[in-house]
Amino acid sequence: MEDLLNIVEFVNVLSEDDLFEIALAVAFEARCRAVDSYFIATAKVTNSILITNDRIMADNAKSYLIEEFNNLIPFLSTAQLLRKN
Repeated sequence: MEDLLNIVEFVNVLSEDDLFEIALAVAFEARCRAVDSYFIATAKVTNSILITNDRIMADNAKSYLIEEFNNLIPFLSTAQLLRKN
C-alpha cells in the first residue's frame, strides 16, 4: 500500500475542466475520435510528448500538433547521433 501511495507523487491528475475546451478544439480541428482528442489535449496542456501505438491517434496528433511533431524529429535524430558516439 505504501508503494501505491508513493507513485502518486509522479502522477499529475487533470480535471475535466482543465481539458474540455482544448479537447473540443482538437476534435473539431483534427476531426478525430473523442478519446484521441482528450489524449492530445492532455499532451498539449502538460507540454508532454504523446506516445502511442495507435496509428489513428498518432495521425490525429500529427494533424493537430504538427509543429511540435516536426520539432521533435530533429531532436530525436540528434539524440540518436549522440548515443552512437
